[in-house]
Amino acid sequence: VYRDKSRYRCMRVGRRGGKSWFWAGCLVDEGYKHPKSTPLFVTMSRQDARDIIWPALDALNEEFQPGLEVNRSTGDVTMPNGSRIMLRGAGTLREINKLRGKKYPCAIVDEAQAFGTDLDYLLDQVIEPAVADYHGWIGVSGTPAVAPAGPFYEIDQGDSAEAWSHHYWTF
Repeated sequence: VYRDKSRYRCMRVGRRGGKSWFWAGCLVDEGYKHPKSTPLFVTMSRQDARDIIWPALDALNEEFQPGLEVNRSTGDVTMPNGSRIMLRGAGTLREINKLRGKKYPCAIVDEAQAFGTDLDYLLDQVIEPAVADYHGWIGVSGTPAVAPAGPFYEIDQGDSAEAWSHHYWTF
């Protein structure tokens, strides 16, 4: 998956499958490739983003010493080259719209199955234009929802699937 150069990347991974650990490595990598940039990690709430990605970033920082510094009040993670990994929640349209006006080398939406119809708006109207400056990429990941329906399902297996590269595994 790491070698995937697709602009749109979808991961359907079972629980405890390592999505967060993979995304943590991608966020740091993009931050180093693009000094003073802002890689983005989005979940339903900022607290969810912290709970999901901080343990992986902490472990990566301890093991490989990339010099990450976590701002415990905002949740963001700064890097020695001036990049800032931004952790955000986007569970409401108001929170989604706060992501406008910025540029990101990559934008990752985790637990995408939880977003419902707001996922289309988040991806098409907010994130897509925001990664354009860097010719960046968008990652979407989640676990299968109970019902085979909704925007994440469409990206993963439905009508929108052919636009995305796909990766699957279980724990």
